[in-house]
Amino acid sequence: MPEKRRSARRNFNSAGKTFFRSLRSDFRSLFVAGLLVIIPLWLTFLVIKFMLGLMDNALLILPRRLRPDELIGFHIPGLGLVVSIFVILTVGFIARNFLGRRIVRYVEVLLENTPWFATSIPPSSSSPTRCSAATRNNSSAR
Repeated sequence: MPEKRRSARRNFNSAGKTFFRSLRSDFRSLFVAGLLVIIPLWLTFLVIKFMLGLMDNALLILPRRLRPDELIGFHIPGLGLVVSIFVILTVGFIARNFLGRRIVRYVEVLLENTPWFATSIPPSSSSPTRCSAATRNNSSAR
C-alpha cells in the first residue's frame, strides 16, 4: 500500500509541476503580447498629444488680440492643428500653382535645349506651356 501512495504522489507532483510550468509559460506569453500591444498605443498617444501641444503653441506667434483664445474667450484644444493644416495647404497651393509652373517651364526649356532629348522624345501635349503655345499657333494661322 505504501508503494501505491508513493507512485500516486509522484504522479501528482509531476502533473502539478507540468501544470505550473504551463501556467507560467502562458502567463509570460500573455504578458509579453499585452505589452506589445499597449506600448505602441501609448507611444502613439504621447506623440499625438505632443504634436497637438506643439501645434497649439504655434498660435502663440500671433499678436495677442488675434489669438483665437482671446477672440473666443476660451481655449479650444486642437485648433492649432487645424490652423497649421490650413497654412500648409495654402503654401502648397501657392507653390503648386505659381512656383510649380515656373519649375516646369524651366525644366522644359532645359530639356528642349538638350540635343539628344529634343530629337528622340516627342513633345508632351499635356504640358501647360506646350498646350498654350499650340493654341497660340493655331489661332494665328486662321
